[in-house]
Amino acid sequence: MSSTSKSAVDIYIGQTIGAIISVPSVLLYLIECWTIVRNWKQFNSSFYKLFLLSAFNNIFMNFIPSIIFARLIRLGWINNFYLGLPNWGPNLLIFLMFYNYHCENFITISTLLHRLSVIAKPFDYEKSWRLYLPLCGILIFFGPLLFTYRFGYWPLIFDVNKDDSVEIVMNIKSIEERPLITNYMVMLMTSIGYLFVNILLNLAVYLIYRKKQSNLPTNTANDKSSRLLVYTIAIFFAQLLLCLFWLFLTIQVLGNIFTANFNLILSNQYIWLSDLRTVAFPAWFLLWASTELNDKIRQKFPWIPTF
Repeated sequence: MSSTSKSAVDIYIGQTIGAIISVPSVLLYLIECWTIVRNWKQFNSSFYKLFLLSAFNNIFMNFIPSIIFARLIRLGWINNFYLGLPNWGPNLLIFLMFYNYHCENFITISTLLHRLSVIAKPFDYEKSWRLYLPLCGILIFFGPLLFTYRFGYWPLIFDVNKDDSVEIVMNIKSIEERPLITNYMVMLMTSIGYLFVNILLNLAVYLIYRKKQSNLPTNTANDKSSRLLVYTIAIFFAQLLLCLFWLFLTIQVLGNIFTANFNLILSNQYIWLSDLRTVAFPAWFLLWASTELNDKIRQKFPWIPTF
């Protein structure tokens, strides 16, 4: 089998895994959001507000746009559509892709900060999060612009690979000199920064939780707190995998450690890793962590698996 055939097979494997992960997860995610909004008096808390904020980004600003910027673009089925887009088309698609990566990191940081405040100040955190939640919203949706604004003016074009997948690349003919700081350099530096911050916050959450829980008896409230802690750690772990993916990819691109074909093989794994972080882990782990939400969903949708 030629390298081109291997790459094409790898694309279909990655996309199939992504579809298996994402389709049922997005359906559950939407059901959870619908249930929370419908029963707002019961779920009116900072945790569920942050969850809905995260869900809005993950579904409507990541999953749905990813059908265009990360799924169909890799399959080569509608190349004429991509090649027929106006000059700003590749800029918009690449902006959405990297914008959402930074959004997901800020969401993870906000989730860890929320769990940290719940554990450290269990009786006062709701009052504090009346202020913190709008600030988190500003950070989540406007913070990524610091790292992605350059896509608005970079000369980007569509390029068709040997395996018929479409790739967005910089148009070297349209620039006089290569940018001093490339996108891969930005991704390398920010991925290291996100890893450092998330690991520190996760360690702080765990240590404070151990300290607070060591002297408390086991009861329903503590069981709920433990489950939500597992949910938070799961989100952190999924984001950790995504950060490591971008870290390895940027090191490979900048250092050319392996063959060029390895870049395509590695980049083909992005979609299912992103699906794990953005829809699968948030949806399924919350169904397990929140017994009250689980009960409400089971009343309307008994066919959904219970935990």
